[in-house]
Amino acid sequence: MIPVKGQEPGAFVLTYKKDGKKFAMSEATLIKVIGALGEENFDKLFTGEWVVLDKEERKLAEEIEPRWLS
Repeated sequence: MIPVKGQEPGAFVLTYKKDGKKFAMSEATLIKVIGALGEENFDKLFTGEWVVLDKEERKLAEEIEPRWLS
């Protein structure tokens, strides 16, 4: 099942079903992964979810964002 982006700030987190390893990514990267694998293979390999940032992660994201946009 393809994860859906939530309203709160966060990231997509994919969990590899084979070993439980987790990968955090943006929506653009998720779309590329699904495009490369195909939806059926994606579902076989990963579980995906939208994870909301906690208070400290939001603060860090706010500090980092201006650096990337300038």
